[in-house]
Parts: sequence; structure tokens; C-alpha cells
Amino acid sequence: MPPGFGPGSDHDSLLQLFIDKGFSAAELAALIGAHTTSTAFKQAAHGVPVNAGQDSTPGKWDINYYAETYNPPAGVSRFDSDINLAQKNTTVGKQFAGFVGQQNKWGSAFAAAMAKLSVLGIPTSAQKDFADCTGFLPAGTAVKMIRSAPLAGRVYSESE
Repeated sequence: MPPGFGPGSDHDSLLQLFIDKGFSAAELAALIGAHTTSTAFKQAAHGVPVNAGQDSTPGKWDINYYAETYNPPAGVSRFDSDINLAQKNTTVGKQFAGFVGQQNKWGSAFAAAMAKLSVLGIPTSAQKDFADCTGFLPAGTAVKMIRSAPLAGRVYSESE
């Protein structure tokens, strides 16, 4: 994983890491939107408390992360890397800003970028033999406890 703080967490270094793997600035901006569900676990040394969310709704698949990276409400912690990538005058930042308030735009951009990421390093010749097995996944559930469970439910301690 690229560093979230310090050397290497600057816009140009992070963008180059992704370009070297075949990703565009728009794809990087879409992929980091997954931080909408995240909570910090080892960044206390950088001023980010353990279990702090990167937006006000950690565990919820929404787009709050994009607006709240620019204007974080109380209790939201940001990674230097996210702040650096979000700057509106940067290549990634121009794409990042385009996801603010745009759930459908982000959702489709994320899905495409994630599909590309999921086969990273797998030869194209091998990908042609992949089978779509999504039809075998279980249907949704009506059980409230499961539906309300956070996506990023692990609680970390300072000692981890």
C-alpha cells in the first residue's frame, strides 16, 4: 500500500504508482472513494485516532468521503495522502472534486476501476477463461442485524 503520511504520500508520487500499473487519475480518484467505509487502525502517530472514520458515516457505502475530505466535520480524520490527492488544482483532484454529490457517477466509476484492479497482474490470456459466478451468490437478507452491520466492523486497539 502507498504511504498515507510523510514521504511518498504526495500527489505526484501516488499518481505515478497508479499510472505505472495502468490506472488513470480518474480511476485513482474513484478507487480512493472506498475510504468512505474505512476507519483508521495504525495512524495514531500521525494524529489520527484509532477507529476514526475518514468520513462521518464509516461502514456506509456513500460519497460523504469526497465532500468531507475538503470540509471534515468533527470526529472525521483524514490521511495526508487523501488531502494531497484531493487538491482541486491537481490531476487527481480535478477528478476527485467531480464525485462530490454524485453517487451514481462515483458508483459506476468505482465499479469499473475496481474490476480493473481485481485482475491486476493476471495475464489477459488467463482472464478470457474467467467465469461470472455472481449468479451463485446468496440473495439479500431481511435480517436487520446483518443489514445494519458495519462493513469495516473490526475494532482495533492501540497495541495492534
